[in-house]
Amino acid sequence: METFIYPMVPTETAHYLYILFFILGLCGIGAMFLLMKKHWAIRAVVVSWGCVMLWASAMVYSDTKAVFHLTPTELKIVRPFGDKVFARDIIKEDKARVIDLTKEPEYGLWYKTMGTGMQGFNTGRFVLQNKQRAFVFLTQLTEPVAYIPTTERRVFLFSIQNPEEFIEALQQK
Repeated sequence: METFIYPMVPTETAHYLYILFFILGLCGIGAMFLLMKKHWAIRAVVVSWGCVMLWASAMVYSDTKAVFHLTPTELKIVRPFGDKVFARDIIKEDKARVIDLTKEPEYGLWYKTMGTGMQGFNTGRFVLQNKQRAFVFLTQLTEPVAYIPTTERRVFLFSIQNPEEFIEALQQK
């Protein structure tokens, strides 16, 4: 079996978010130069805020460019600022399927435990409405997504272009 590559479904809102975060970060660092002569404490807060905004911009940009690589031994999520790798033997291929979150609300996101949760863009660790733990990369909550259960008491939810094709490749031995 060769390596299959599936891009993430493009998000409609995250592009604006990382541009906004980037501009806010530059404004924060730029404001430091206006306060250069006095107010050292305010200057430190403004610079810290600017750096956090630049970091948030980089993280949102990184996650919106994710690509899913499916090999015989692993599922790899490739991002500009670091990859995430999962062994194929933890995946329950026979139970993987495509779901529509609008028709199956029990698989909807309940709350975030670690990651990014913004309108139109969710990535990281979440708890679903049915109390399952999930690792998600979701951009379109109204489109079909890949639902992949694992042996580690969690599931994967991915917004992938052609999720049916991805599930077929996953179930192929």
